[in-house]
Amino acid sequence: MWHQLQGGSLVLCLLLGLAACPGGSGGSAGEVRRQLLRHQQVKRHGRLFFVGMAEDPSLEQATRAAYADITRQLTWLPARKREVLQGLYRVDRTITDHHGTVHLLALLERQAAAEHLDRLAREQRAELMTTLTRCERRLQAGEAAQAKTCIAPVEGQLEQIRELLAAARAAVGDPPREASFPEQTRARALAGRLSDAGTRSRVVLLRIQRIIDGQPSGNLDAAFGAAISEQGFRLADGTLTPEQVEALLSGRTRAVVEGARAAGAGYIVVGRIKARFSSEDSGQFFAWASGDVRLIETTAGKTVAELSHDQIKGGHITRAQACERAIDNAVARLTGALKQKLAGLGM
Repeated sequence: MWHQLQGGSLVLCLLLGLAACPGGSGGSAGEVRRQLLRHQQVKRHGRLFFVGMAEDPSLEQATRAAYADITRQLTWLPARKREVLQGLYRVDRTITDHHGTVHLLALLERQAAAEHLDRLAREQRAELMTTLTRCERRLQAGEAAQAKTCIAPVEGQLEQIRELLAAARAAVGDPPREASFPEQTRARALAGRLSDAGTRSRVVLLRIQRIIDGQPSGNLDAAFGAAISEQGFRLADGTLTPEQVEALLSGRTRAVVEGARAAGAGYIVVGRIKARFSSEDSGQFFAWASGDVRLIETTAGKTVAELSHDQIKGGHITRAQACERAIDNAVARLTGALKQKLAGLGM
């Protein structure tokens, strides 16, 4: 009689959908399975839980098998991410049949799964925001190559966040919806800025003044332009006025840099090379030359390189030719140094 009452209480406990019943032992394997199936139907009603069932002589193995049964149902979550929910699985009921086999029912609450996935997405969004801030600072500092490296993993981070948000909706049965969040918009804007910077990065606005004995005497753009082209850069249309050259060499770069950037140039090469007559000795004329050339990037107006040479000597049979020789020697040294700097930009 006592066994009948105990069995009746167990069935009543199962039908009411209570937590694991005390005295979790039952009759034959078939009877126990039917009891758990009824309880499974109760738990699945209203789509509040994912339910896993398993049976094994070992409680540990039965638990693992039931958890694996739940995991197989999470088809809306990429396989590589399904383990993130396993900490939410719980054993709801165990019954041991007359043969000692453990019959086990495990649950995963849908709402808890959705909240956990949302929390993971928020954490990854915070990490992404930190990454984007670091990349933007690189770009603002004129370090376009470093900013490009910095942003490389961002698309992968965005995809993971989109997967988590989509999975959170699927966990509670909500229909799919394209995810939209501020970090995604910010990443796209930064990628656009980097693309623009990349297009500009191979274009150089050039002006190198030529001055002999204190008087302007044309420019040296042809020689420097050839050196720039050898490094795979293209010369921008337009040029700089003497006033703009003076501003750039004096450190007043903002207005000129903004104009160059708007004209599509990623860099400015600006400078002046001066020659002055020095002396004459037995029909041989000598001159000294000095040069100052700057390489400026236009994203932040940062001076990438300052190249200068002083006391470069030149000699010839006339005063004018001596000055020309000194200038040629200065150009050779400065263009060589400029080519090394351009080759090291890494863009």
